[in-house]
Amino acid sequence: MRRIRVTGGTESIDSRTAQIENYLVELLDVSASFGAIVLESFAGGAVVEDMHVRVDDDDVYGIRMKAPTEAPVDLPKMRCERIKITGRATESAAVRVNERLGCESTDLRVSQTGAERNGLEVVRSTGGSIRNSVIDVTGRSLVLEESSMDPQNVTLQGAQADLVEEN
Repeated sequence: MRRIRVTGGTESIDSRTAQIENYLVELLDVSASFGAIVLESFAGGAVVEDMHVRVDDDDVYGIRMKAPTEAPVDLPKMRCERIKITGRATESAAVRVNERLGCESTDLRVSQTGAERNGLEVVRSTGGSIRNSVIDVTGRSLVLEESSMDPQNVTLQGAQADLVEEN
């Protein structure tokens, strides 16, 4: 499959109307892309489970949650469980969250070998969590920019295995 673009969703993550599960998404040779799995700025919440995402194209996200067009306070959340992101993409990040509140990731496995590839970048987002995960990248493992996140049982590996908070 080339990519998944989430354009809908509902007011509650419990309703699970936008649910994506059991897919292999590969971006191996594309001219341009916002990411393998993209939560659009006008989308509601989504649940993404049991996925393998392979990104070999440089500067392309594995998962990207775009900043919402509405105030993020009342928007539904995105939950990711049992996601594996692999590949040799360089630069950018495996996962990027922009201005989304309360996003959750459990059992996230990131292994990207391309130069200067970050793991998880969270920008102006609060109330999120990442649990039982491993992030192994050549760039920064976990970057929080004007954000807060609750990491529990997270292993950071690679060249710059660290948590970077930028305020």
